[in-house]
Amino acid sequence: MQNILLLGNTGVGKTTILKVFGAPLKYDFALIGGITSGTSSIEIDIDGKKVRLIDAPKLIDDQNTYNFKNAAELANALRISDIHRVVFVYQGNEGRVLPHDVFITTMVCKSINHCLEVGLIINKVDEEDMEEYNNQENRLRIAHKLSEATNGMLNGSRIIALEYCKASERHYLKPKLLHFITILLS
Repeated sequence: MQNILLLGNTGVGKTTILKVFGAPLKYDFALIGGITSGTSSIEIDIDGKKVRLIDAPKLIDDQNTYNFKNAAELANALRISDIHRVVFVYQGNEGRVLPHDVFITTMVCKSINHCLEVGLIINKVDEEDMEEYNNQENRLRIAHKLSEATNGMLNGSRIIALEYCKASERHYLKPKLLHFITILLS
């Protein structure tokens, strides 16, 4: 089974991404013993491969400060667990990458002591900004901007933008997410 860890700030849509696949969520999936708070997962099948998507706990707390305890536990889990891919989830912001997203990405990637495949989902993008995010040149620019933060582990082909949609329209995102995961696994 391939384990893909979704990381991002509260409210960026990590849980929504899991809900797109429609299966019941398994709450309190432990990355390692003691890390269960706010973590859930879903198992899906992609082209005969079993994949577990894991929704990690938040790394920025309610006071908009970096939660070092969660980050330390998460970093330890990444070092010793069976995580195969890390996908950062950012919220769309008019084609820009926000400093707190770069900060989280940098902190997590610095704690990874082995090479993991890294991807980026830019979620909740306004319709008028979709063209900008889907432009290959812009994706390469974002990958370049995040190159230092990800220790060069992110490239433009592993970036996807998902438009903002109502809960009743989430099923439209499923083909895009399946395609993205397939690329990430290849």
